Amino acid sequence: MPRYFALLILLVWSNVYAEPLAWRPVTVKNGIALYQQAMPSGQVRIKAEFEATASVSNFMKVMQDTTQAPNWLDRAKIVTVLSHPSELEYIVYTEFFAPWPFKNRYMVTYSRYQFTANGRLDLQITDRHPSLAEFEQLNDVEHLVRLKDMAASWLVTPLDGEKVNIEYQASADPNGLLPDWLTNKLVLKSALTTLSQLKKTLENSKQ
Repeated sequence: MPRYFALLILLVWSNVYAEPLAWRPVTVKNGIALYQQAMPSGQVRIKAEFEATASVSNFMKVMQDTTQAPNWLDRAKIVTVLSHPSELEYIVYTEFFAPWPFKNRYMVTYSRYQFTANGRLDLQITDRHPSLAEFEQLNDVEHLVRLKDMAASWLVTPLDGEKVNIEYQASADPNGLLPDWLTNKLVLKSALTTLSQLKKTLENSKQ
């Protein structure tokens, strides 16, 4: 019997630590509600929701204009399209500035746009795609550290009055020597900066 209860307790605690915790509010600023979720790895997953005076097509144009991405994507040094497999698929290289003395981070991601029956846009971004390794070999990344397990989603819903509601989720492993406390602090600050600048960019592009 003691062995049974010991095993039961172990299984319960394993399940607790295997599952991410509930979403916790971080802040609401510039109309952007930001949340965080603690992960077993020690990093946080982020979620945000906001409205913008823009259209779904505006959102797509801003996202696809990678030359302008460093103007709203916080800490982005380079964003460039490596390949365009189809009208709604992109393979993108992105490099981010890291705080001194850490090395800059980079990622090679696969983006896919999909439209739902009610006109919503679902954009999924991941670093898991068979062709990504090929593109990584074409770039000089010896002096950089690759972001791992990157996953992000954007859900853009058209609203009345030429507005959209935008829901965003993202997580990634910064890899390397960045401590979790610094990583999480930077992620939350950078997310709010990015989304605030994106909202402004979307609304300016609508004019």
